[in-house]
Amino acid sequence: MKIEMRQRVIDLVDQLPQEMLPEAIEFIQSLSIKAKGNQLFSSTEEQELISIIQTRLPLNEQQRFDYLRERQEQDELTDADYLELIRYIEKIEDQNVRRTSALIQLSQLSNISLDSLIKQFPSL
Repeated sequence: MKIEMRQRVIDLVDQLPQEMLPEAIEFIQSLSIKAKGNQLFSSTEEQELISIIQTRLPLNEQQRFDYLRERQEQDELTDADYLELIRYIEKIEDQNVRRTSALIQLSQLSNISLDSLIKQFPSL
């Protein structure tokens, strides 16, 4: 049964037009990643990159940031609040730059397309 199913997948891929093969590869690659979970990334370097990708503001900082944004939308920020909000925005932007860089490095290191890799981190 297992061999028949694999052969069916091969037959289906063989029927695809050439221009659809990259999409098929992306799809099969994403299934493979999903099936293996983080076991796909076994080296220390890969695990460090995953740690960077998953880094977020601590909960108390995220709540404070959300509060300040809400106050900004209501046009109720003091000058001190505004400066604090700017510091949070800069911190988040810095994290996003590091996260993006780590995603690119992990993609190259693991030979997985960036699109497939991003799909494995739904919180991005």
